[in-house]
Amino acid sequence: MLDILPHADFLGKRMQVAFVVKDIDEGLAFWTGKMGVKRFVMFEANAGKRKIVYQGKETDMDMSIAYSYLGDCQLELLSPRNDSPSPYVDFLKSGQSGLHHVGFWPDDYMGACAKIERAGFEEVCAFYTPTGEKNASYYNSPAAIGTMLELVPMTRDRGTYFPKIRELVESDEIKGPVLRFPSRQDFLKRYFG
Repeated sequence: MLDILPHADFLGKRMQVAFVVKDIDEGLAFWTGKMGVKRFVMFEANAGKRKIVYQGKETDMDMSIAYSYLGDCQLELLSPRNDSPSPYVDFLKSGQSGLHHVGFWPDDYMGACAKIERAGFEEVCAFYTPTGEKNASYYNSPAAIGTMLELVPMTRDRGTYFPKIRELVESDEIKGPVLRFPSRQDFLKRYFG
């Protein structure tokens, strides 16, 4: 894996570029048709049973999400499935569409969150597992970055299913530009039992 940020090792060695779009099918058609991305793996519903807190309040937001890869960089497309408060809905309501955040998967997630917060980043959204562990954070970023920053722990599960997604999007055996699943759980059940 490329050492993308050699002087910011605390962020990890992998990164993601994420785009929020109003219509995920249009976004997928653009990236596969105009930009030449071979394929996406899509989860129609992605929130699952996680608790999500946005701007200090619990929200029942949900989103469709699709992943692909451009080299070693993960490409993510997101589209809200409801109007519940979320960083995605607010982004679209502000008249924006497109690049929303850059994401990193640090090995020491909590340590990276603490370091980012000491540097002045403000957490605006967090995802929690059904057992109460925080496992994703979105931060407002300084103007020098220009987009939100996402930190997600590189858990054993992610370390297993992200490579599977990459294998699927790069495969010559699979036909079609989008491999769809009703949810992340359905994807995991199909490939990991």
